[in-house]
Amino acid sequence: MPKHIYKIGDNVRVRPDLGNTKYISKDGYYKDTATRYMIKLANKIVTIKELLSNGKYFIEEENSYWVDSMFEPIREVPEGHVELPNGTYRPFEIPRKNKAPRKICAPGPELLAYQREQLKNLEEVLKHEEEINNIENIYHGFIQNRNCVTAAKKHVGYDMTIMMDIVAFFDSVTMEHTKITDPSLYTAEGYCGQGFATSPMLANIGIIPIVKAVDDYLKAVYGKYAFTIYADDIQISINSEDYNEANNIIEIVTAAFEVYGFDIHPHKTRIRYAKHGYRRILGINVGNEDIRATRKTMKRLRAAKHQKNGPSAGGLSTWSKCLLPKKLRYTELPIPTITDKAAYIEFWTNLYKQGKKLDFKVYGKQEPWEYYGEKDFSELYTIESWVTRPEPFEFRIRPNEKNKSEYTNATTNTFPDDFN
Repeated sequence: MPKHIYKIGDNVRVRPDLGNTKYISKDGYYKDTATRYMIKLANKIVTIKELLSNGKYFIEEENSYWVDSMFEPIREVPEGHVELPNGTYRPFEIPRKNKAPRKICAPGPELLAYQREQLKNLEEVLKHEEEINNIENIYHGFIQNRNCVTAAKKHVGYDMTIMMDIVAFFDSVTMEHTKITDPSLYTAEGYCGQGFATSPMLANIGIIPIVKAVDDYLKAVYGKYAFTIYADDIQISINSEDYNEANNIIEIVTAAFEVYGFDIHPHKTRIRYAKHGYRRILGINVGNEDIRATRKTMKRLRAAKHQKNGPSAGGLSTWSKCLLPKKLRYTELPIPTITDKAAYIEFWTNLYKQGKKLDFKVYGKQEPWEYYGEKDFSELYTIESWVTRPEPFEFRIRPNEKNKSEYTNATTNTFPDDFN
């Protein structure tokens, strides 16, 4: 007699993916697969009623034949946690001064691991939707190779910037917005919880129709504009200083979000004019030609250094440099044509002074040799063995280890005789 995993009276959970095609027979009859009556019980708790001689089961709720693989043990839910099909999460609130408390959903290890597995698929969904809706390079939050700096740089040179904030953004995004029906990516109440690994990406996906509508309006009316979204922050820049135009944009954006059940925070809507100086966008000062750290950032950096607060000073120092993501950080560097040793040393020393340590390779033309590694370029002059003959060579800058094929190439001219 086949061995049974469960015994009579055991409570078990029907697998949440019971409706998968691998469980359903083509003719609709039982062949160790789930029938349509059984699928209705997916993710429900049932009770074992009878053990059959062929290793199958009857349950109290439905008289079809069941097999071990259609069940899973009931997960023990820790106190204060809420159960989802692929794990649990702990909801709690963080109090805020003069504001409603912030709702946080901390996923347990099992749920967090599952959500991280789904992130790549969600990234592909967002990328595909961006392409087919022609709204690329608008999202800059939680997107690979984009950050606050890439968003702020898009607004350089415009006369006016409008900034808006979406109220309770994650808490307002539901399965109806995203069209992604995996219940383990949402809270028990059905919204994207703050703290879930997938919530930022789902929130981006959930507002795609709104983003397209706003972008189409800006294209039709202004032609040249900058439109970016970073999490719940919206930024729109145009070459106009007309307050009525700005107010009209605010009304249209607000109405577009309200159609889908979102609210724009009226007290966080701001208009900034370039004629009054730098516009602060996402914590970065944006001017007519460049971006830079704010005075507040620099003041905090000086205070951290004075207090010898290393971790704080390090973080503020990095933030004050307004660095692009690593993959993009070196693509804007000038390609050097190095004709003498002084220029060679000057190029690398300047990079070092900017705090940019690069991976690099140098290839000889006639006698192939190479060197790879990270070096302190302030001491470049001590490494004479890198260049051993006055031959042209190909110089390549590699941004990071994961993108070995993406180089900035430069071929030197013939070196003078004393370059060795």
